[in-house]
Amino acid sequence: MLKSAKTAFVLSAGILAGTLSPAFAQPTIEAAAQEKAQALEELALTFSRILQQVEDHSAVHPDTQALARQAIDELLKKIDPHTSYMDAGEFKKMRESTSGEFGGLGLQVFVSKKDPSLPLSADNRLTIEKPIDNTPASKAGLVANDIITHVNGTSLEGLTLEEAVTKMRGKEGTDVTLTVERAGTALPPITMTRAIIEQSPVKHVIVGNVGVVSMSSFNEKSAQDINKAVETIKTQLGAKFAGLVLELDINPGGLLNQAIAVSDLFLDGVMPITHTGTTKGIEETFFSSRGDIIDGKPLVVTITGSSASASEIVAGALQDNKRATILGLQSFGKGSVQTIMPLSSPNEGFDLGGLRLTTALYYTASRDSIQGIGITPDILFESEDIRKMLADPEYQKMKRTEASLDGMIANPNLVADNRQTKEVCEPAQGVDESKTDENLKFTLPDGTMKVDYMRACAVETVLSQSALTITKPYIQPAAAPSGPR
Repeated sequence: MLKSAKTAFVLSAGILAGTLSPAFAQPTIEAAAQEKAQALEELALTFSRILQQVEDHSAVHPDTQALARQAIDELLKKIDPHTSYMDAGEFKKMRESTSGEFGGLGLQVFVSKKDPSLPLSADNRLTIEKPIDNTPASKAGLVANDIITHVNGTSLEGLTLEEAVTKMRGKEGTDVTLTVERAGTALPPITMTRAIIEQSPVKHVIVGNVGVVSMSSFNEKSAQDINKAVETIKTQLGAKFAGLVLELDINPGGLLNQAIAVSDLFLDGVMPITHTGTTKGIEETFFSSRGDIIDGKPLVVTITGSSASASEIVAGALQDNKRATILGLQSFGKGSVQTIMPLSSPNEGFDLGGLRLTTALYYTASRDSIQGIGITPDILFESEDIRKMLADPEYQKMKRTEASLDGMIANPNLVADNRQTKEVCEPAQGVDESKTDENLKFTLPDGTMKVDYMRACAVETVLSQSALTITKPYIQPAAAPSGPR
């Protein structure tokens, strides 16, 4: 068990306790608090009455609900870039993403044009990638490449991918009817009963003697799912298991308690994982306690500019405790913690959504704040494509990091950050991609396969640190040209 752990979102670490004040100052403090509360109530009443007057008497008849939402959004932006309001629909989606389950049919879908923001149409159709095993969709006989045209008799044309998916989701036990085309032929309408669908952000593959675990976010089951994936890898490889790659390179974050739990999987004994506090300093420290699930074998963690928040906590904890080699690019640099606060309770009969409020900063195990800086990898991944991208003025304009956000909280570093890149890993020239291990490849939107060179570098790094004698090459060099030289 963890020495100190709170369920939280990073997003979050719960609401931190304040400092105690001397007893003689209590009446004065209470009076000031009451005055402030009354002033806030009066401001809220003023805001409400202004909106009502606009609704009743404005000559231009504006959308007062939209005006109110815009005012709330602008107000919260003044605090920091991560504090925000979620309406009832947004709040529901956030809870589904962090719980790891939702009411639905169990379908993985995509759109023909690969851009989820484009509306569905005759040439941009909602297509089933695959049904998840043992779900309503698989039991109903839906298969890959089936095209969904209607939900409950209503055409999906004009909707975005997200809007179409929302129509198929719903409360467990309710029915939904899909109209489906298969190989150009319309099937009879298919009615299914929604069930609880579990979604895991964790996937794993094996490359030779090395396990590779990828995680796209931190939800309530992340540590449990990583543990299961590693056990599967260890069972398959047995004594040949050389080590592990943990891929966090496209992981924007999630639950703080899961970042702590994932770090704890690989730390043996009582070690600091992270500290939380404010700009004034550290108030709470979280420690590891359980054993290392890969028994000290080499561990490489991959990160990029898309690795943020909880990902940076894990990378920082494993780097500071000298448990893992961090490989990739500088991470995003989000060093703040947000608490998710419901604005209404179920028994009130209405849903006001929720508030995502920055309540703390977090610090790495070595007491560094990475706010606006990020985690510096031990091994920098470079390639010609990356160099071109970084040199592109358009990319620099669009590039988004914590430091680029308006209103970013200043870095309150308690200790100077001395992290430095020690090595560079760059793909070998003249690689025969057709002969490269399939688990080192990914699929581009046009269907072609490309080698994931960052994963390849990570695997080679694990092997270079392994005590096992490895003979199998995982990346095949291109054949030498034939004929006279």
